Amino acid sequence: RSNIKATDMSSFGVSRSQIGGNIQLTKSTMRSDGSAWLKSNRVEGNINLSHNILGEMWGGGFFENSVGGNVRCTKNSPEFQMYGETKSRVK
Repeated sequence: RSNIKATDMSSFGVSRSQIGGNIQLTKSTMRSDGSAWLKSNRVEGNINLSHNILGEMWGGGFFENSVGGNVRCTKNSPEFQMYGETKSRVK
């Protein structure tokens, strides 16, 4: 079971990957031109994005991901944006 856990990043992106566990991004400050994004991934577990300061130009976004667990976005500035459809199997 694979996980991605990142803290104190200046940019962050995961694209077209299959993650058997969870993705967690916390306490990161993106460069002014940086961003945090998840695009076209299949995540078996949860996605937790919290306490991040996102780039002024690009911010942060989800682009058409499939998530087996929960998606939690808390205390990010600005908040992550959803683009396309992010599917979660948890109701």
